[in-house]
Amino acid sequence: MPAAAAPLTATGAFADTNGSAALDLPASLEAGVRWQAREDVALFAVVRWLDWSRLEALRVRFDNPAQPDAVDELNYEDAWRFGIGADWAVSPRWTLRAGFAYDTSPTQTEFRSARIPDNDRQIYALGASWTPDPRWQIDIAYNRVTLDDTAFDQTGDFGDRVRGTVQGHADVLSIGATWRF
Repeated sequence: MPAAAAPLTATGAFADTNGSAALDLPASLEAGVRWQAREDVALFAVVRWLDWSRLEALRVRFDNPAQPDAVDELNYEDAWRFGIGADWAVSPRWTLRAGFAYDTSPTQTEFRSARIPDNDRQIYALGASWTPDPRWQIDIAYNRVTLDDTAFDQTGDFGDRVRGTVQGHADVLSIGATWRF
């Protein structure tokens, strides 16, 4: 450790130590409907509520009693997901899928940080299922997740300030196989 850091470590704080944190993930409630619009087309809708408001802070407690807890104030709000989708049975062996979902973010602007720059997001989905015989099904899906532009302006405990804007997206490809026996 550099000599200039000696005043910080003289009390025993900021020494190499273990720590632990408890993380209670939110409860959720979901409701969905499926409507067989035609013999070959099914439509779906879903609403999900997530109890993120119970997560007020992330607190790391260190084994070293001289080291103060590391606390990130989150003050999350509850979040929602709204989604719609459709299945189209093109043939007995092929089904095509498409969907859209909108997620509200649990983060509040005044508590948003560079560490967790979350914001509302949109999910666009395409997929297909192939059933070569009644016991096998192969599924493939592509999701494009876009994050609303996210500004943050964070001031630390020592007056340090971080400001910026985050833009983000994710491309998710999944492949699965089902074997019925």
